[in-house]
Amino acid sequence: MSSGPSALMSDDSQSSAYLDELKSEEALDNFSKNQKHLYSTAPQHLTESDAEYVTVAIKHFFESVVILQYEIQNTLED
Repeated sequence: MSSGPSALMSDDSQSSAYLDELKSEEALDNFSKNQKHLYSTAPQHLTESDAEYVTVAIKHFFESVVILQYEIQNTLED
């Protein structure tokens, strides 16, 4: 059922996958390409894993900006 970068990965590989996804966003080119990436946090689960929606947050720290990235997954079948 998991389909985003968090599907079956360790925290380090998840952080890297999320950062790669962030860098591919055209709207964030100024931030992700013109500033040095300092570090990203491990994915943090904001909801219980058995909730209707599962939400994960990751923080990306650059030289002068912090970008919060969220992954929201619907856990119910259609």
